[in-house]
Amino acid sequence: MTNCTVVAALVGLGLALPVVALAQDKPLEGQLVNAMNKVFGVHPGFRANHAKGIVVEGSFKASPEAAELSRAALFNGGTIPVTVRFSDSTGKGANPRKSNT
Repeated sequence: MTNCTVVAALVGLGLALPVVALAQDKPLEGQLVNAMNKVFGVHPGFRANHAKGIVVEGSFKASPEAAELSRAALFNGGTIPVTVRFSDSTGKGANPRKSNT
């Protein structure tokens, strides 16, 4: 590397560090919510992510072949009650599986 390249890299780094420090002033969680609100809009009364969803209850029973793949207790053939929540990860009204074109 030439001296000019090294100096240019150091100057660039020096100029970038204050910007990085400012971006990190807000907690990461706040930055993520702000980014999602910017992309999908703000919907008062709803969460920024996973706002729409449905909760279902049921049971899980592994097939007999599952015990050959794992020693985990849930694969021993017994019936296990489950509660599952399915949700849209992109917020209220958005559907990532539906094309707008």
